[in-house]
Amino acid sequence: MEGLEKFFNFLIVVSSIALAAVVIYMVVTYFVRKKQTEKLKSQKRRGPDYVPKLIKIYRPSAKIIRNAVLPEPLEDGTFGRAEADLIYIDGCGIVVMSLCPVSGAVDNPKEGPWTVTNPKITVTLDNPLERTAAATRAIAALLKDEEVYNVPIYNVAVFYGRKTVFRNKSNQSLNSDSLISTLNDINRDRFLRRPEISATYNAIKKHMEKQTVEQ
Repeated sequence: MEGLEKFFNFLIVVSSIALAAVVIYMVVTYFVRKKQTEKLKSQKRRGPDYVPKLIKIYRPSAKIIRNAVLPEPLEDGTFGRAEADLIYIDGCGIVVMSLCPVSGAVDNPKEGPWTVTNPKITVTLDNPLERTAAATRAIAALLKDEEVYNVPIYNVAVFYGRKTVFRNKSNQSLNSDSLISTLNDINRDRFLRRPEISATYNAIKKHMEKQTVEQ
């Protein structure tokens, strides 16, 4: 009995050490990410690298494809060209993003053009979700051709200017703050393992006309 008691005490000590290590790792990771995010957000100008860099802070193992042009199958049997500013691939599946650098109040109807208003200007934009929808259809078709199945595909518009608010609440209309929380939320459902993420990435890359890739 004494030996068994010592064994259980040993297990308790080991478990406590392991738990403490996990807590320390989580705390350190939190503060490191916070510092990196603050440094990134403090930049005077947010260029096209802003969103990929932000994603990599919080989702470092994700695959990212930028500036993708993909063949989109049309109803008449021909192919068009579908564009995506950024394609994010992770355990959740695929998120196709249209990136918009402007700031202001965004009128974002489901159909038709969007309007962005700030104290300096009012800008009318083509509906960015229509653009990502085309890329989503293209990706779904090429994954089928490559026999890659059951991969969820989301499409969103990300406005990464400093101050952006949306008139209509939608999980497809994101600013730089809501982007990370959205990615964390959808990654709670893990559809793809690491080999499947790589297979999905390679299938998309194979069909791209041009690419800039950040791994």
